[in-house]
Amino acid sequence: MVLTNPSTLIVKYLIALSAFIAGVLPSIFSALKIEAKIEILDNAASKYKIMQGRFRRLRTITIYNDSFEEDFNKAIENLEELKSVSLTAPERYFIKAQKKIKKGDYNFTADEKNV
Repeated sequence: MVLTNPSTLIVKYLIALSAFIAGVLPSIFSALKIEAKIEILDNAASKYKIMQGRFRRLRTITIYNDSFEEDFNKAIENLEELKSVSLTAPERYFIKAQKKIKKGDYNFTADEKNV
């Protein structure tokens, strides 16, 4: 009843604003190609985790031969390719991430040298 016959001016404005936002947001998302960027970043994040595992395995190799060098060079090439896809986050998000890391939200002990 409220939407079909709004009695107050505030309700009329809220209905108009909601309709405007519903009409404008899809065109903004389409213009910015946000969904495509999210898909690209999601794919890059998956590949990054794979690369992280490869470098961890390479770190544990104690016999360095031609096979190791070939695997290492391939991993570096893949990493360079992966870096070319990255998008730079706005500064405010970078600062928030730094604070979370310093606070201890993330644990990087798997990448530390065994003592």
